[in-house]
Amino acid sequence: MTPLGSYAECYIEIHSNGSVSKDTIGNELRYLQYVDASIGEVPICKVTAEDVEECLLKVPELSEKWALERQAAWEENRKTARYQHHGRARP
Repeated sequence: MTPLGSYAECYIEIHSNGSVSKDTIGNELRYLQYVDASIGEVPICKVTAEDVEECLLKVPELSEKWALERQAAWEENRKTARYQHHGRARP
């Protein structure tokens, strides 16, 4: 009853031994994020076509959500850096 996400992780790890490019591995790891977020916990023997379709349909929603989260984190880091810069005593 291996979850699909775990199976996919093992697959990527096994063939990341040099048989495919680092770019391919990077792409597969990014795709795995979508699988994990939507159907990663479904046992591989129970994955249906509907599950796969659900995963594909969630890609735009998850992409937007993660982009907004990255942007918010970037903005927070920028505010922190600006505060630290302005808060320093100048010689």
